[in-house]
Amino acid sequence: MAKRCEICGKGPQFGNNVSHANNKTRRRFEPNLQPVRVKLPGGGNGRMKVTASPMLSETRKFKTSRKNAMASRLRGVLKTTCPSRSMFVCVG
Repeated sequence: MAKRCEICGKGPQFGNNVSHANNKTRRRFEPNLQPVRVKLPGGGNGRMKVTASPMLSETRKFKTSRKNAMASRLRGVLKTTCPSRSMFVCVG
């Protein structure tokens, strides 16, 4: 099977191992592929090989959307309880 991400298309790159004596030998940099189970549009489950970077960006999107939702809820609570406090720090 090809060592290629099915979402972003990232594949292996090529370069050199460089020793302390500055000898150069060719090498291959493999992408960080992870097997992931996904839900298919027609129903059922499938498997994909995905690099870690798209998974990380999806996790970040999910966390920031959750954080923004919590922040807007907290902002509403702060406005009703204390109108002078419009600024706050969201930790978590």
